[in-house]
Amino acid sequence: MIWVRVPKPIDIRKVQAQIASRLNLKVDNEGSVESIASIICDRLKEEKSFFFILDNVWDGINLDDVGVPQPIVPSRSKVIIATHSLEVCRQMRTEIEVNVTTLKEDESWQLFLKSAGDSAKLEHIQPWARDIAKECGGLPLAIVIIGTSMRGKTKNVDCLKMHDVVRDVAIWIANSSRNEHKSIIQIGIGLTTISHIKVSVFVKTISFIRNEIECLPNCFTKCPETTSLLLQDNEFLEEIPYEFFLAFPALRVLNLSGTGIGALPSSIDSLCQLRALILQSCHWLKELPPIGNLCNLKVLDCDHTMLHCLPEGLDKFTNLRLLNLPAYHLKSIGKRSFLKLSNIEMLNMLESKRYNTKYLVRDITFILLRAHLKGSLLGPTSFDELSSLHNLTTLFIRLDNSSIFNRYHT
Repeated sequence: MIWVRVPKPIDIRKVQAQIASRLNLKVDNEGSVESIASIICDRLKEEKSFFFILDNVWDGINLDDVGVPQPIVPSRSKVIIATHSLEVCRQMRTEIEVNVTTLKEDESWQLFLKSAGDSAKLEHIQPWARDIAKECGGLPLAIVIIGTSMRGKTKNVDCLKMHDVVRDVAIWIANSSRNEHKSIIQIGIGLTTISHIKVSVFVKTISFIRNEIECLPNCFTKCPETTSLLLQDNEFLEEIPYEFFLAFPALRVLNLSGTGIGALPSSIDSLCQLRALILQSCHWLKELPPIGNLCNLKVLDCDHTMLHCLPEGLDKFTNLRLLNLPAYHLKSIGKRSFLKLSNIEMLNMLESKRYNTKYLVRDITFILLRAHLKGSLLGPTSFDELSSLHNLTTLFIRLDNSSIFNRYHT
């Protein structure tokens, strides 16, 4: 069996490279498309039968150009075309069209578990995880993307109570994947740049997860309707041009987790519609520019970063519900830093994954870490501010004086 994911726009050489790799063929990368196609064709003809899958086909592709001999009836060999468009089937003159329906609820849940890992099975997480899985609408792509984003998260699992933003991501992906003009999804195909990608002004979702992108273009096509931009797990991406974010005025979800960025351009403050800014595991990120204009933000996840100070404009985040900002590298926490976070429901300022003491303080789940952590500490003033946040339900912090905790525990 040979499975190949077709890049968009179609690049015959990249398709041939995948086939050659599956067949352990050594081909001259400098050779012509025709010569490589001939080598692939001769190799496949040596097989009594083959099962060939072309996945993610958005436009018709000539199999002869690739080097795949079309099976002659009767034949045990099969060529499968996976596409969202019936027009592609017509262009490629397929013999049989099969409409693949969405997954059933139980099938969706099993795929979600496979993608998310053991954390989704935990008793206090599973109800929320099941709800998120349902919202993916039975579409495998949405399930895999959302499930994978949760994988290994055992520390901040209570934030799944805040799943409305995550759920919106799944809904956007699910809806846009039905329309080739409303989504660009190229996951794990080795992209090093996106300058050549053709983008419709109507695109809603853009996903370049798990590629090898090293730089983003200064001038990107204006995307006035794009609400979701997923760039996580591009570890070679170290810098984002100022102009890049200006192309996405309607952006609601921005995921830059697992990238090599050391800073964000000040233009991020122009994303006034942003609901979720996810910077998890940006290990070289030391500070954020002023982001006071992001007043609609509901989720700010900076876990496993090196932030030295609270972001300027934090007092404007009156809609924020989840703040994941470990104090490990923070130099100081100013007075009145938290008072304006009136809707905050979860605040995590720890980076360790192990919590071994749990208390209930004024209906707040309070986790005390016994292990020593360097970095900034919360004093009485800051803790008093936190205790005044009436919507706060989950709190992960380190105290500098046990008497602070004793005041409330007693």
